[in-house]
This record gives sequence, structure tokens and C-alpha cells, in this order.
Amino acid sequence: MELDKTMIDTLLETLVHILKNSIDHGIETPEERLAQGKSEYGNISIAASLQTGNVRLIISDDGRGLNLEKIKQSSIAKVMITEEEAKKLSKEELEELVFHPGVSTAKVITETSGRGVGMDAVRTSFKKIGGNVHLTTEEGKGVTLVATIPQTVSVISCLIISVVKKRFAIFQKYISELILFDASRYKTVNMPEIDWITFLKKLGR
Repeated sequence: MELDKTMIDTLLETLVHILKNSIDHGIETPEERLAQGKSEYGNISIAASLQTGNVRLIISDDGRGLNLEKIKQSSIAKVMITEEEAKKLSKEELEELVFHPGVSTAKVITETSGRGVGMDAVRTSFKKIGGNVHLTTEEGKGVTLVATIPQTVSVISCLIISVVKKRFAIFQKYISELILFDASRYKTVNMPEIDWITFLKKLGR
């Protein structure tokens, strides 16, 4: 699976920002991790796959996670929601608040990043190419960010072949071997007329 270079260039800064968030504010210090029974070194994973017509990106860390109570209080302080509205929000709705402009749980905004700051820009970047992004978190366990991009803006390698003036595209992953055909080494002997379109359809059944 490949993605168009223009799309990669569009998302590169966004992906770097997400990674910086995980490194700077997601992953705890070695001492904090050991005290919580975690391994000394934090883990950040990135996975990409094709799923139901979309390119799916999953970026996750096993850090401290997001404090949803602080996110709620930050949103109330910025008059994005009222206290009454905040009481009715589900966990999923609280997680969505982190994508609102200015919402942050970071006590100190460093030169590297600020958890929550700029996450609205992250979502905007994905929406520009027709995608979207969502986030789930467990305090003390980490954050998982799932982004989807329509497959129509991705690039899939294919082999283009021509048969009786018809062109066909064969996905590269279905090709096991390519052999150079030297027509001078072969002769046709009593070859019956073949309906190549019907023949190819039978092969694909």
C-alpha cells in the first residue's frame, strides 16, 4: 500500500506533531513508569492498513493517558460547555473535547509540544483530504489515535496489460512473477480463435 506524495506532504507535519505530543507529554519519566509497574522505556507504535475502502492509521502510546476531568474543566473555563452540560457527557464525548481549539491538560507548554494544543489543527488536516481522526484514552495506560483517509486519495501499485485493445489493471500484490516474452522463440500451431474477454473473466471467477 502506498500513499500519494502530495497527501504525505500534507500530513507529515501533523503526524510529527502527534508523535511529539506522545513523546513530550504522553510518555512518563523512567522513574514514574517503574513506580507504576511499567517498563522503564515507553512505547509508541504506528500502524497502517486498508480497511473498508479507507487507509487506517493507528498511533498509540503506553504513557500516562489523558486526564478527562482536566479536559472537562478546561472546556468549562473556556466557556465551551457549561457545568450542567459537562455532567451529561459520556467518556467518548469528553475525549472529543480535546479536539476543540485551546483545550489542554498540559501544565507546562514546552518548545516540543503541548498535549491538546493544536489537536484541532490535527483534525483539520485530516478533514482537508476527506479523512477524520478520533482518540481514545485510559488514564495511566495511554492514548490511541485512529485516523482514516479515503482510499481514493491513496496510490495502489498495479500492472497495466493490454489484451485485444482492452486495458486491465492487476494489483501488484496478486502478481507472483513476471516473465519477459520473446515472440521469436514461439510459434502458433493450429491455434483456435479465442474470445480473450470471456477467457479472462473465467480466470477471475
